[in-house]
Amino acid sequence: MNYIHHLNNFYRRLDEDPRIKALHISLYMALFQCWNYNHFPRKFHITRARLMQTSRIGSANTIARMMRELHTFGYIRYYPSRYIGDLPLVAMASFEDNELPGVSLLTSTDINNDTGAVSDLTKNEVKNDTASTSKVIPIVKQNINNENNECVTHTQQYQFLSIPSKEEVLTWFTGKNATTENALAFFFHYSANGWMMGKHPIKDWKAAAEKWMITTRKKTNDNRLHTNNNKNYSAPL
Repeated sequence: MNYIHHLNNFYRRLDEDPRIKALHISLYMALFQCWNYNHFPRKFHITRARLMQTSRIGSANTIARMMRELHTFGYIRYYPSRYIGDLPLVAMASFEDNELPGVSLLTSTDINNDTGAVSDLTKNEVKNDTASTSKVIPIVKQNINNENNECVTHTQQYQFLSIPSKEEVLTWFTGKNATTENALAFFFHYSANGWMMGKHPIKDWKAAAEKWMITTRKKTNDNRLHTNNNKNYSAPL
């Protein structure tokens, strides 16, 4: 996947598409960063917390609306989570054709297969790790409205996870008699990971901090156990 070519095509589309506003671009670039981080797979998991952090969009409702509109305009494909607690998926649309992306670029096969579960990408989607915007056919307006409502519902159900500020983390660690260095190490580690623990978002950062402190203490104790206290101070340096 040539990401420079992809971004050039994306910005070329922006010049032709008056529907796209600054918030759409900000969210799209956050999605692109997640796509890049995951090495450009066909579909990738997203978390609202990470998207809000990367896009600098401070409203969960705005994120949901921008996601719905990017989906409707044909820039992305949104795949709702199958079960509560699962992460939704997104596929990025390719811009290899010369047509303006829009609702008409979603194929009828895409609409019929998108029933709320995380469905497989259809045969009409492009082969080079992106969702297709080719082979378009007309779509019934009612089907579009149903899918849009479904997309919004599932997006809103995926609740935004609270991300602590650096000051909150420092205050909490101080209350636990922990060092400032340990607090900052915790904060910057999980900030860099988008507040994810493995593949799952952190639901309770204080519980994660407790686990962090236990792990830190264990490592410190292990290092002490391996310290050689039988030193020969008479030996020359």
